[in-house]
Amino acid sequence: MAINTNFFSPRIRNVISLLSGTSIAQLVNIIASILLAKMYDPEDFGLFATGLSIISISSLVFTLRYELAIVIEESIIKSKRLLLIGLGLIFIFGIIAGLLLLSVKGILLESIYFNDYHKLIEIWPILLTGAITLAIFNLFNYFSIKSNNYNTISLSLVLKSILALIAQVSLYFMGLDFKGLLLGAVVGSFLSLYPFSRLKFLKSLKFNLINDSKELLIKHKKFPLYSFPASLANIASIELNNIFLLGLYSPEILGFYFIAFKLLGLPLSVIGRSFSQVYFKEASDERLNSGASSAIFMKTFKEVGIIGLCALLLGYLLIENIFLLIFGPEWLEAANFAIIMLPLFVIRLVSSSLSTTLTVFEKQSKVLLNNVILLLALITIVLLANFLDWSIEQFLIIYTTIFSVIYAIFLGYYYLVANKLIN
Repeated sequence: MAINTNFFSPRIRNVISLLSGTSIAQLVNIIASILLAKMYDPEDFGLFATGLSIISISSLVFTLRYELAIVIEESIIKSKRLLLIGLGLIFIFGIIAGLLLLSVKGILLESIYFNDYHKLIEIWPILLTGAITLAIFNLFNYFSIKSNNYNTISLSLVLKSILALIAQVSLYFMGLDFKGLLLGAVVGSFLSLYPFSRLKFLKSLKFNLINDSKELLIKHKKFPLYSFPASLANIASIELNNIFLLGLYSPEILGFYFIAFKLLGLPLSVIGRSFSQVYFKEASDERLNSGASSAIFMKTFKEVGIIGLCALLLGYLLIENIFLLIFGPEWLEAANFAIIMLPLFVIRLVSSSLSTTLTVFEKQSKVLLNNVILLLALITIVLLANFLDWSIEQFLIIYTTIFSVIYAIFLGYYYLVANKLIN
């Protein structure tokens, strides 16, 4: 029987809408991970992980984080204009990136020592297409939040997961290695943009290319000045791990790490992303009405905190048996990695769900500072791991401990900002 969401508040209905779609999408991703692990080798997953990290980091450059301004704009017309500006930026930066890669590809192939990195440089068109597609998705994702089209986001995520899996399985039987994983993911992302075509964002829109662009780009200049480098530092502090580990260890070890990271991250990110997106909108509204967002902050903190504690307990009890049962003994090393990293995922779930507090209160400089701290912490850990010749287990234990402490400190700061206890 379908759930009658009319009994719930608009806020909870929005969360349910996102959770339903993202839960289905992530369930498909979990099934895909299990199925694809039976087909592709750990080495393939290692190179796939590095390729995805390059795509994720690169996609931020194309919009300079102007998509965040779409949500906080009071006028829906100006939000539509920002969407068009973002598409224009993607077009411009996409061309620049393509020409640049064409000119330096040979130099990169000659200068990079590890053959595994060579394999990724040789497929740069796939990586560039993936980055552009992800940037476009992010634009429409935030516009959908602004216009309360949460069902559209959910549908797009479901399509992305299903179509990517179909493509990846098909490409495997065509004899492709890690390229099949990457190309399939890009195909799924591209086709998942279709639901956003129903938004009719051009309807009743008057747009003066020069004047309107100049006005909005200047008005929201804090986003490229602070949010962009902050987001770049944030995603780099997560995704650079895949790039660094490929050099520190091997594609096989990176493959185990990637599966562990993905299997932990998928269910928790469903919850975190859904609560975060709804919190972002409602915290913005509460701030406009009362000047603070303390009520929605504490409500979200309690809800996500309870979920995180349950996840921690169940994770320690079940992870090893789940990996052994589903993936088989050859993937048991990934289970060991997951157990080590579980506390980090829980504290990051709570912290990231509330991290948009800084954006709501337009403290982009603080967002930048926080994420630079994360990036410097990662670089320091990687350098020490290389210098001291740490095993992968030692690396993960220290990485988990340091980053858990940092995220806990950030969470305390978000509380102070939401309650207007600090300027």
